[in-house]
Amino acid sequence: MTTEDFYRLKKEQITNQHPFRIVDLAQIKKLDKDVLSVGGIEIKASKTATQVLDEMIGFKKKQGRSIEKAYGTSNMHFFWNYLATAESLTKETKVALVADPKKKVVCDAIVLQQEAIMAEQFFDIAELVMDAGNLSPASYEKSNDGAGLILKMQSNNPIYQNLTHNLLKDEVGEEFITNNYYMKWSLGNVELGRYLERVVCSNGQIVTEEDSISRIYSTNNVAVNALLGTLAFSKGADPVFERFKAKALTAMECRASMAELSIVKEKLQQLRLEKDQISIINPYYEEMKMYSDRGYNLDTVEKKRLAMSSLKVWELYNNLTEFATHTPLWQETDHRRSILQMEATRFLQRRRDIRRYADIF
Repeated sequence: MTTEDFYRLKKEQITNQHPFRIVDLAQIKKLDKDVLSVGGIEIKASKTATQVLDEMIGFKKKQGRSIEKAYGTSNMHFFWNYLATAESLTKETKVALVADPKKKVVCDAIVLQQEAIMAEQFFDIAELVMDAGNLSPASYEKSNDGAGLILKMQSNNPIYQNLTHNLLKDEVGEEFITNNYYMKWSLGNVELGRYLERVVCSNGQIVTEEDSISRIYSTNNVAVNALLGTLAFSKGADPVFERFKAKALTAMECRASMAELSIVKEKLQQLRLEKDQISIINPYYEEMKMYSDRGYNLDTVEKKRLAMSSLKVWELYNNLTEFATHTPLWQETDHRRSILQMEATRFLQRRRDIRRYADIF
């Protein structure tokens, strides 16, 4: 991504930013599954927007299904409105409802802790960050609702570190650049963080590991200066890499349990991958059948935690990151790429299952 690409993206985002309306949460009522009343005006809402609003008021799907089954759909919506009112009484909540003019629906709902941050303001802050940090634009990903973006910025003076270094054989292990940064923008906030970039991966891809260091909810001088101050402070020691290194070295030695394969399978399903696509990345279905064929009934999470898969954790992690960076199924700017990379990192950093396995390999 060149500087010219950056300014082209800035112009495009400013021009195409979806319209939005800021309302109090108390003004939003649910009339039907995908129909809201906002200040007395009926509007359709996307699945994404309704899910965000559900999370905002603490409405659980299982809870809703139980109420609907017992008392009917109208009472389920009544309960939803009751929770929204209760949340509004607890604290005043401002919500930005983002509209998709083409589809004529509310496509997202974003909580505003302080103010709405426009695309132009985000790019102005990004320029300040790049100037202060000696950074250049590297790549970007857009959200589907036109009100969000992830901007990766690479250091003009990269610092390289290795996961392993065998001094006896003079072999260098996985190499990372540790002083690159990213910025995430939504209408509600701007986040700044560092990311580790694998320079030469065993799967031939470039992969990033993100760690947030600061977030602001306003574009006033105090907030922006605080963000720039965090940037200057973060140029010192890098605990992010040391934490990642410890987890990575464990993953290289440890086999994944069937429970861990199951966790990864569920994440891939959430990203709308089919069974055959999941099987290329994660052998969960095949190995569950192998255990079943040999008389093991892995019908609980605890039993799956005690059963070893054929993959090292690091191999499974590599499969996820390779797919996230290189699959032709998704467009280059598809936000699912960054979501999957983030989930891969979370999987790598979680506590490993106990090692008292049943092993058929």
